[in-house]
Amino acid sequence: METSSTTVRLASPVTSTLVAHAMKEVVKFLFFVRQQTPSSYDELRTWLLARPRSQHDDAVGPEAIGARSTDAHDDAVVESPGEKRKRRVTSSERAAVKFLKDFDAMLAALTPRALEAFDVTEVAVFLGSTPLRPREIHAFKLESVRGRYDAPTTRTDGWDKALSNAGRKAVRECLPTLAGLPACDAVTRAFLMIRGKAMDEPPEGFLPKRGFKPLTRSTKVRAEFDFRRKDDDRAGDEEDGDDDDQAVWYQRAVVVKGLRT
Repeated sequence: METSSTTVRLASPVTSTLVAHAMKEVVKFLFFVRQQTPSSYDELRTWLLARPRSQHDDAVGPEAIGARSTDAHDDAVVESPGEKRKRRVTSSERAAVKFLKDFDAMLAALTPRALEAFDVTEVAVFLGSTPLRPREIHAFKLESVRGRYDAPTTRTDGWDKALSNAGRKAVRECLPTLAGLPACDAVTRAFLMIRGKAMDEPPEGFLPKRGFKPLTRSTKVRAEFDFRRKDDDRAGDEEDGDDDDQAVWYQRAVVVKGLRT
């Protein structure tokens, strides 16, 4: 098994919103680097928005991927009623729309509220046919920040920019680790998992997996990303709590299938 780890430093204020956003951006990049998409998330979304829209089929277009019609490019025009032939929606377009809808739905459950309410210590993306026997494990360790999130700040004009900068910085810090992994040899399924305290009601959109422990005999890659405050120099093993054995894995109900070229 190829193993690697890296530390992702987060600048203050380290809110649960910032941590959730940074993880989402890294997961988007992860899918591209691990060859589960033919292009980056943003490039794929832009390509779909730029596709000519057919008045005969609503399967492709801004609304199909949860975007407003005004987000589409000016050249993404609807065919005139006088045209004799309908523009056929290609299989590539349909597959891309399905991927983006499933991918966005998967990440939508990774909310600041879930991170705090369930005291999440780890978020992981398992690549493989089943989460029990993953071919790859990409784990985001949150022991150093969980329970110590800064209070949410008042939204200002620069808040969105600060989130965007934090996301890009997290991707840059994860890049060397991801780039050094052996190439992924196939498009596969992706499972979003979180590990947190046991609750009577699981996080919204997640299914409890009590007693779950992945079998790693066939696992080829394990990459860990330790999220820490920028000024936190404590050793990683100092953050493990005594209640770690009581933590429960939860699996996101939405499963994403990688997109072929």
